[in-house]
Amino acid sequence: MNLNKIKSHNAIQFTIEFTLYGIVFLSGCLFALGFSPFNVTVLTCLSICFYYTSIYFSKSIKQAMLSGFFYGLGLFGVGVSWVYVSMHDFGYTHPAIALPATIAFCSFLALFFLLQSVILFKFSQFTLFKYLKYISLASICVVFEGIRSYIFSGFPWLLSGQSLTHTVIAKAFAPLLGVYGLSFILHFACIFIAYTCINSWKNVQKNNTSNRNISNKLQSLCSAVSQIMVFVISLFLISFYLQDHVYTKDHELLQSTLIQGNTAPDQKWIPENRPSIEANYIHLTKKSLELFPKSTLIVWPEAAVPAFEDDSTDLLSYMHGYMLEENKSLILGIPARKFSFDRYNYTAQPKVNYFNNTIAIGLGKGMYTKQKLVPFGEYIPFSDLIASLFSFIYLPIDDFSKGNNTQPPLQITHSITGNMFICYEIAYSHLVSKQSKNSNIILTVSNDAWFGHSIGPYQHLEMAQLRALENQKPIIRATNNGISAIIDYTGNITAVGPQFKQALINGTTMTRSGHTPYAMYGSLLIFLLCSLFIATALLQQYRKNHT
Repeated sequence: MNLNKIKSHNAIQFTIEFTLYGIVFLSGCLFALGFSPFNVTVLTCLSICFYYTSIYFSKSIKQAMLSGFFYGLGLFGVGVSWVYVSMHDFGYTHPAIALPATIAFCSFLALFFLLQSVILFKFSQFTLFKYLKYISLASICVVFEGIRSYIFSGFPWLLSGQSLTHTVIAKAFAPLLGVYGLSFILHFACIFIAYTCINSWKNVQKNNTSNRNISNKLQSLCSAVSQIMVFVISLFLISFYLQDHVYTKDHELLQSTLIQGNTAPDQKWIPENRPSIEANYIHLTKKSLELFPKSTLIVWPEAAVPAFEDDSTDLLSYMHGYMLEENKSLILGIPARKFSFDRYNYTAQPKVNYFNNTIAIGLGKGMYTKQKLVPFGEYIPFSDLIASLFSFIYLPIDDFSKGNNTQPPLQITHSITGNMFICYEIAYSHLVSKQSKNSNIILTVSNDAWFGHSIGPYQHLEMAQLRALENQKPIIRATNNGISAIIDYTGNITAVGPQFKQALINGTTMTRSGHTPYAMYGSLLIFLLCSLFIATALLQQYRKNHT
């Protein structure tokens, strides 16, 4: 009989925990709805509030770990669902392989939340001054976002601060603190709201022992609501005050045209298709100059030319001459390769290094080589180790090589310079702010075709909008099949093209000079402050434990 009771109790306990983890998972799913194309920021706030609440009420480290893992799994399961689209629709991977691979990828990313939740659980038990606790908890989450952005070349996707891109808070604080500063503000606000509600609920529970304490219950609830309202209103008032502060200055007007060729990804690298692809870009470029003769800059997307630079001298020579005749600049994406020979072994095959480049021709000058390579897409992590371990097997590992981190900006005209960022390099706020500090405009080219009909292109575009806000400089974004856009220095889109269609996107934007405080100090300041807050909390708790 007792054994049956124990089994029944365990079954009930398992059902309760399973339900809680399911709710936490769904809460994680809500997180992604604050990002483009949904932009329901309040859902991200509610999601984060529930996450902190689940950690607070966890009864053990194990429960906190599992809550964090399932929250992260839901977050990335929705937020990076485009990974499945890329693998299945464009990598031609069978669903039986693509789905488990996507789940495995999301599970790996969820491990960051698992580890973060363990630390949050420990800190939530500290007996600290409440605002120091709130600040330290928010700091932990920001530090983990930073770790995720750097480790293994980084994956700075779905950073919580990005969900504020379209709010007055971002316009006010992004030029000062960047995306990680926005993350700190968001997490601190959510912690304040969550803990205020928790404390109010605990006070109500205490007053449940007596019916005479109804007024105390109402007083506790009213106090919680008023505290939250005062905090939120204060945050927005400060944001409204700061949003119009401009740190950069007008430089020169620049009219540009983006060429969206809409080349099918499964047709692009077939050698027989190369002439028609190149002819299409030439045709669209000439058409753009007929329609927009005052356009100074023409931009082709990432790897627009489906051949190596040394194999495309005829095309480049023709376009260079044509652009000079028209008094225009052309920036285009093209892969490159460099052969190196062993001077001591002339019979050995030359080593080939591949690069993802953009070059400026015509009036434009300069070349940029991509620095941040996509893991498993442009390079295999630990490829040297893999090759040595499996030297008895032929593994054709041809990684791209990354460019150095001191590349000069591209010269667009004699008085306008722009720093280039290829594909998901635009996601790295610290890279963009560091490289573009002294340029007049930010350029980015991409090939988002492998995102397919998913939320990926919208998230990618939103990152560019936030980079414009952080640096208060316009961004020109040219893609193969969308979403190509011109973004002003306030992060607003002034011209945009359709997806999955050939298009010419033209617009005039005011280039900028100078730099924002964030461009000056980067993310390092935020990480140092967060580390200081965490260290202070640890020191205060240590003193309390030893006095």
